[in-house]
Amino acid sequence: MLTNYNNKSSHLTLFLILSQNFEKFQNLTVNVNASIKAIFIIKENLHILFDKKFLSFFII
Repeated sequence: MLTNYNNKSSHLTLFLILSQNFEKFQNLTVNVNASIKAIFIIKENLHILFDKKFLSFFII
């Protein structure tokens, strides 16, 4: 009975650790996705700011 309780307890602890880290991971992926979108938006609109010849030097 005692070992069974300890086992459940450790599973619960593991679950809590995973769920806390999952929330952090979700926030990270949201930030990465936002950054990627921002990069693409900037890339699409750079031709307004710079000459095409100047731009080709930066975007490979």
